[in-house]
Amino acid sequence: SGKTEERAMSFVLYMLYSFPSFVAALFLQLLFAIKLGDTWFELPLMGAHDPDYESFTATERAWDSFKHMILPVTCFTYGSLAYYCRFIKANMEEVIRQDYIRTAKAKGLGPIRILIHHAFRNTLIPFVTLLGLTLPGLLSGAIILEQIFNWPGMGTLFFDSIGARDYTVLMTITLMFSVLTLLGQLIADILYAFVDPRIRYN
Repeated sequence: SGKTEERAMSFVLYMLYSFPSFVAALFLQLLFAIKLGDTWFELPLMGAHDPDYESFTATERAWDSFKHMILPVTCFTYGSLAYYCRFIKANMEEVIRQDYIRTAKAKGLGPIRILIHHAFRNTLIPFVTLLGLTLPGLLSGAIILEQIFNWPGMGTLFFDSIGARDYTVLMTITLMFSVLTLLGQLIADILYAFVDPRIRYN
């Protein structure tokens, strides 16, 4: 049973990671904006705000912005989350076979304590490196998804700047991505001290 569930989870994660986000965006638009239109589950088809956004109260504006973000954020993140889950799962399977895990079991530690304080913490060490490298990607945007959802983002701005030969904007965005890459590595180095007790910064 455990093997079957593990294989099913791996299959689902692999499918989510492999499924193109722009295709998922079209399916989600068809489902939530058209098929489920005029129901409690209806979500906006595209755009960042409702046309009557300016006339809304503060609470209505927050709710409107939240509804407009659900589909784009889902399409932007599900592939990355699936990859992170597969990455952590693969590392967990490697860590759980290490000698110090057997030693912890021999000392009589409970499975939850072993999993959280020993296995999972060591699994996070390579994950922190991966997380630091993904920081620029979080803000870089995706041109196709931004076009599908009519969402103003960095990807569209960068693409439009190339067409308009706006070198100032291009250089600014490139510089920003470079700074974000360095910042991601700095954050990763700081997080190492929290996940790896062998590392100390003086």
